[in-house]
Amino acid sequence: MQFHRDPVQRGTRAPRGVTLVEVAILMALLSFGLLALTTTSQALGAYRLAQDEESAAGEAIAAKVREVSSVAASARIGAANWSEATTSRFAHGEARQQSFRVPGLMPWDGESAVGSVRAIVDETLTDDEIGAALGMPQDLDSDGAIENTDVSASADLLPFVVRVRWQGPGGRRELSHAFYATRF
Repeated sequence: MQFHRDPVQRGTRAPRGVTLVEVAILMALLSFGLLALTTTSQALGAYRLAQDEESAAGEAIAAKVREVSSVAASARIGAANWSEATTSRFAHGEARQQSFRVPGLMPWDGESAVGSVRAIVDETLTDDEIGAALGMPQDLDSDGAIENTDVSASADLLPFVVRVRWQGPGGRRELSHAFYATRF
């Protein structure tokens, strides 16, 4: 006697396919993963742009500091009046400052330029009034008193503030550097 086995055994099922619910869950998980990846990529792009802008601002400030130092050093050698020769290059008008542009950076609304170099010639100003930590007020003309409001013709020590203000994707940004140029 021969027994034939039934190819489909009782109690076991044939392998089944993927259900529509499983496909929907998988698609939702993949969508969330792609969304997270896209968001991270955009955030990294914005961070890179902000870093590039800050790097351009820092390089512009460093270039202006070198320029002021160079003018001050040249005035020590060839000028009859060091402070006047140094401030005249960078101090224009009532504000005693010079504006400059920085390629790739947009100025704040209402401002014509991104950067400024300000020569401080009033020794009675405070750090708060200047907006930089310089240890002011300070005797800039070595006369033993801190009372002169214009030392542009008599200073031995000149404070400068180089500032870059720009409008970036993250809003208003500002970077500044305060330093002294000396006649000696």
